[in-house]
Amino acid sequence: MAFTGKAIYDSGVWGVETAEDVSDVIASISPLETPLLDILGDAPYPARDVIHYWVEEKNTPDTITSSTAIPASTTTTSLEVAAGLAANLDIGAVIYNETGGEYMRVSAISSNYLTLVRAQGGTSVASLGAGSTFVVMDGAALDGSDYDRDISRARTRGSNVVQLIKKDVIVTGTAQAVSYIGVQNEWNHQAQNRIREALRDLEKFAIKGKGTNTVTLGSSSVPRYMFGLTSKITTNVTTVTTFTESDMKAALRSCWDNGGTADVIVCDNTFKETIDALNSSRVRVTNEEARYSNMVSVYEGTYGRQYVIMSRWMPTNSALFLSRDKVKVLPLQNRSFQLHGPVTGDYDAIKGAVKGEYTMEIQNEYGMAYVYKPQA
Repeated sequence: MAFTGKAIYDSGVWGVETAEDVSDVIASISPLETPLLDILGDAPYPARDVIHYWVEEKNTPDTITSSTAIPASTTTTSLEVAAGLAANLDIGAVIYNETGGEYMRVSAISSNYLTLVRAQGGTSVASLGAGSTFVVMDGAALDGSDYDRDISRARTRGSNVVQLIKKDVIVTGTAQAVSYIGVQNEWNHQAQNRIREALRDLEKFAIKGKGTNTVTLGSSSVPRYMFGLTSKITTNVTTVTTFTESDMKAALRSCWDNGGTADVIVCDNTFKETIDALNSSRVRVTNEEARYSNMVSVYEGTYGRQYVIMSRWMPTNSALFLSRDKVKVLPLQNRSFQLHGPVTGDYDAIKGAVKGEYTMEIQNEYGMAYVYKPQA
């Protein structure tokens, strides 16, 4: 679905000033100038306050990390688990480290410590350092066991600021009256230019908005600023000197390891050239049309299929690896992009503005990734 600037359930409410829905104009502009917005499409719901909140849930962990070392011992071992995840495991769970190959059974849980019965299933004991990762196989239970352990994980709340984007349209009486080559109506022409600029600015902020460090809600002198993808994605962030296919696979792997499935890669023109060059050994030349094709629009590999799009608003030398169902650009209810005006008064001009209030919702950021080359 192309981006039109509206939420599916955001029908719009007319105020005291004349306002015109511009979703059709946006839908025709977005594929060309704002490819990220276009591939994300319209949000299924609007924001309802200037600080937008959403709730995230996590299932019981697939992996855990140790806070302490494990000795190579056949005796029962106590293991401290990082990130407070011991509370989300069941007694009877099996954990193992792929490097050491040892299977261990959880026989007791106290606070954030697991009591482990070593060398299960004929495996051998292995010593492992603090910070080791273990795969969790949970759910085994005794016959007739009671309901005695809640392993659910606490919900977390994400938030972002709703930002007002406004582009004034002012056309003097003279400019509206005279005739121009190729322009039938100066007001309409300038209004479409402002719509294009507002849409462009929304994609810029959606990608690299930084919010504000001092005034979250804005003030009479400081606007509200949303946080964009490069600010919100913090778990899987990698810096590179030279971007290669190995870096791309590593980013996709980090998404996978954290439970995500990236289906879109958004990059600047430099990284896009690198990705396109992957096709250099499979160049197709169509003699009938004298056409040379060396472009990658879909990358398909170990971690599924990803659409590859280039946005001129991405930071130089950077790429985002996104799950589209987890990223939404949504308007404040009844405040999707509209053209307000034209209005006239005691001045020789007609005035108005393109206005819209938007924010970005990013769920499960740990299942997405950001790769960039630091600028010198």
